[in-house]
Amino acid sequence: MKEKKVDIFTFINQIQSKRRTEPYDKKIAGGFLLSLFLSMNNKYLKQVNAMNKVQNVLPDETIYNYYMSVIPQGRDYSKFIKKRKDEDNTKDRLEKIQKLYPEMSMRECRMFLSFIKKEKK
Repeated sequence: MKEKKVDIFTFINQIQSKRRTEPYDKKIAGGFLLSLFLSMNNKYLKQVNAMNKVQNVLPDETIYNYYMSVIPQGRDYSKFIKKRKDEDNTKDRLEKIQKLYPEMSMRECRMFLSFIKKEKK
């Protein structure tokens, strides 16, 4: 039988669904990470901000239990910050532009690159 992978998203889903399928593990999802991921949803900002004031004092288990009690039940879509695919190429493009135009500063190269991207769209 296939083992279930336990990660930060497992605990975020447990908080949103109010079902504890896995025991809490602070090594996988510390209090700071829970706050970080929950803050990416605008609906939870009030609860996360309240916790941020005392987060460094409380143990991770308490933070997890707090979120279990105050986050409303129901799964919500949270758009997690991801690396864009074009970010890998940006550094290379900036270096090429700077080689072609050595008099341009890095800031000017970034502006030039953003202008080129807007023109393509």
